Amino acid sequence: MKRKLLFGFMLLIMAAVLSVSCATPASPEPTGLVVKDAAEARQVAITYLQGKDIAEAPNLDTKWQESDETPPGLVGAASKYFTSGEWAVSISYPVVRPDLTVYRVVIISTKLGWHWKGEVKADGTLTEISSFQRMTEETSKVVAEEFVINSPTFVFDGIEDTFQLTESLTLQCPYCWQYIFEFDSAQAGYGDRTGQMLAEVITHHVAVITIDHLEVTRAVMDEQWDMLQQKMIEEELPPRPPMGVPAAPNDSIVTAKVLDVINVGGDIPWEIVVEIQTSEDVPGLNNATRSRIGETIAVRTSEDVSGVEKGQIITAHVRLRGDERTRFFEASEIK
Repeated sequence: MKRKLLFGFMLLIMAAVLSVSCATPASPEPTGLVVKDAAEARQVAITYLQGKDIAEAPNLDTKWQESDETPPGLVGAASKYFTSGEWAVSISYPVVRPDLTVYRVVIISTKLGWHWKGEVKADGTLTEISSFQRMTEETSKVVAEEFVINSPTFVFDGIEDTFQLTESLTLQCPYCWQYIFEFDSAQAGYGDRTGQMLAEVITHHVAVITIDHLEVTRAVMDEQWDMLQQKMIEEELPPRPPMGVPAAPNDSIVTAKVLDVINVGGDIPWEIVVEIQTSEDVPGLNNATRSRIGETIAVRTSEDVSGVEKGQIITAHVRLRGDERTRFFEASEIK
């Protein structure tokens, strides 16, 4: 009799447990999820730019081609790439719970020379990191300078009065420059050295920063410290480009549309950002701009172009100047 009562009591308990578990509701969907994927993060960024009345920004109804740029074998992160005409949008983000995802959005037009960068959270909040601006030598220099000043080595014990830009190099790719900064630190070593035993000795540093489309793509200090990875470089660095090899004699007569005019100062004080429309040969000389038709380039000039306006069509002699380390386009006889 007692066994039957015990068995019946156990059945009642099991039934109660089952009824409670069945009545427990499923976990709710994360609240505040406005941005569900990279494509929606792209639209949030474009909506933000349109809201600031930036006429040059891409349109909301633009049709995009999407591709997955996540490196093979990469775990925990993803990258998407969207293209449409002259515009490209790259988006990287961690693979985490959807409502915790933060999308890093970069909008670029290589043809028109525009760049914007920001972060979009899953709740739709946007933080602008870099304003919508032209990719020029001057804006690239500012990016490089801020990178060095905010680097752990300089922040830890860099001596501000010794910081200086010692060299600027124009590289072969569009919107690519290299800047060399020098400064002294109060102690030896690299990075954040909190808690370390340090030699109290003034230490000179040389930082070489490579900028590609307003992004720091390479940063090396004293040819041995990786400023991006914050670690010593184990492999041997490639040799620096040889100096003193001049560009071959060249000249061309170009027709171009002016996109921007900037007074950068120095020996060649003016920089004009142009879109090359035509390029004519000059007899007996190489043509260094023939392959750049349809592209946007920056040209330097010592002529006074303060009266030149955006959108104006100009003609000029354009030559590639400098050597292997300091090449740049120079314009003359601008009309």
